[in-house]
Amino acid sequence: MKTTAIVLHFRTIDRTHACLISLQAAGVKSIIVIDNSEDGGVSLAQLRLRLARSIDDISIFIQPNNNLGFGAAINLALAERGPDDESAVLLINSDARISRSALCAMVETLKRGVAMTAPMIREAGQILPPVRHYHPRLGLILQRSTRGSKPYLTGACLLLTPAVIRSDLFDTGFFFYGEDVELSARLRDEGHELRPTDSACIEHDGSASARKGSLFYEYHLNRAHWLLARKLFPHSSFDRAIAILGRCVTLPCRAVTRSIRGRSAVPIYAAVLATWDTATGQIRRMTPVMTTERN
Repeated sequence: MKTTAIVLHFRTIDRTHACLISLQAAGVKSIIVIDNSEDGGVSLAQLRLRLARSIDDISIFIQPNNNLGFGAAINLALAERGPDDESAVLLINSDARISRSALCAMVETLKRGVAMTAPMIREAGQILPPVRHYHPRLGLILQRSTRGSKPYLTGACLLLTPAVIRSDLFDTGFFFYGEDVELSARLRDEGHELRPTDSACIEHDGSASARKGSLFYEYHLNRAHWLLARKLFPHSSFDRAIAILGRCVTLPCRAVTRSIRGRSAVPIYAAVLATWDTATGQIRRMTPVMTTERN
């Protein structure tokens, strides 16, 4: 099965370069790089100069005029695929590296009729499963299944079968965070099977561009939870109302707890901003804070 990889670049030249080198070593022949750096092309030019000395061919570079966010940028890259392109699509974070054996194992999972798969993740010396659980009524991300929660594949690395690929794959209402929850739920509603590949594992640095506790992180995570209250219940106003009420309890509690732990008012301020902007249909495209801190 042929594979096209899509990598979203944001100023982290060393990390993106390492990711692309791993993709070439894994046997990926077609790679699309989207530059969301919004820095006048400076970091992309440096990346391309480095790639010219180490990688034979990168198929496409896309440089939007501004930071599109995750979903819109990936959709733009998917639109570059030809109408007869039957390759699987690998979405991988720029701060991740994949091996040939991991990619082959994921491809084998797709061949069993699976629509989307994700590998195990090695991060900060730990092996993390790619499956998390989202409670749609409470807006909680959980490590284990509980009553009312739904499993989803985390978006650090996803391989999708050609049958589900389209240029509007991601909901562009999400700027950053929440897209993987919505995509997993939508594909399942369409009757597709999602399954992790336990025999595959990638290396992931985590938080390469969006530091936990930063205004960018806190704002967009809160905004994603509010959007998911509406997106996950498109046909039931009653369930949607319950989800909104649930978030009126959990999100303020989360913000206060994180502010106390971090000794910062940023989580509370971001939660208020996200609530207001979601209610008014606005979005603040803040620049992520670059950091080496891990998730």
